[in-house]
Amino acid sequence: MDKDDTIVRVGAGASPGTTRVRAAAVQTSSGGCPFLTTFDLPDADYAAARALFLQMKDDAWKKVDEIKKDLGEKWDEVTGKKK
Repeated sequence: MDKDDTIVRVGAGASPGTTRVRAAAVQTSSGGCPFLTTFDLPDADYAAARALFLQMKDDAWKKVDEIKKDLGEKWDEVTGKKK
């Protein structure tokens, strides 16, 4: 598993203090499921990764809001949405 691979929370892990996740990997052959492996992460590791994801998501939304502000009415033309 690579550092930036996508993981999906499945539920509580088999041992106390763990979270069960599935890792999504690139699918190299036709057929089959891209969720190739399920494993348990320590809760602290999962929480740290989740916090980083949420921070990145917030940063992305702030950037979108900045772009909306900079574009003004042009944003509505580009997205096809009205205020």
